[in-house]
Amino acid sequence: MTHTYKNDLCVEEVLEKIVHAQKKASKCSCPDCDYSCKTSIKELLHPNKSHSLPAKNTVPFILYTSKGMPFKADGVFKFRCSCCNEIKFHCVSTFIFKVLKVKDGCARLELLAFHNHNDEQSHCDSHFCSPCEQINHQNVEDLCPTGICINVDLSCFCAIQCLPAIFIPCDCCGC
Repeated sequence: MTHTYKNDLCVEEVLEKIVHAQKKASKCSCPDCDYSCKTSIKELLHPNKSHSLPAKNTVPFILYTSKGMPFKADGVFKFRCSCCNEIKFHCVSTFIFKVLKVKDGCARLELLAFHNHNDEQSHCDSHFCSPCEQINHQNVEDLCPTGICINVDLSCFCAIQCLPAIFIPCDCCGC
């Protein structure tokens, strides 16, 4: 079967050519990626019941802008400072999100961050420049909702990286 393409420079068409060529050249069927959005959604809907872990309820993800840069969002919450008993603001920056609602090309996202057990006041470390800096060597159980939500125009993004499905308790204290 011969494929004709409108524009050899279009990413979608190039990828289609690669997939077609790979299928033609391969004698075996290759398995799906171990870590992909399809895998994470499957884990969420069909959990492995052999473990005593709670059922997974969240697919965290990272978005990429049309310029290929990871999307980082900032948000603010208030907390009562344990040292002075005053209510203060705290800023959270994160590359990790949970989708709450999608409608008409827009999405409501909750900012997710890692709980910092060593610092009672700041709770979340936001001094990082890349998703890998934020995620590397963090405990999966420490990823928690912040209660901070943003609305985004989905036309501003060109890629999504789903993280493995996880369980976030409803009573998670947030960051």
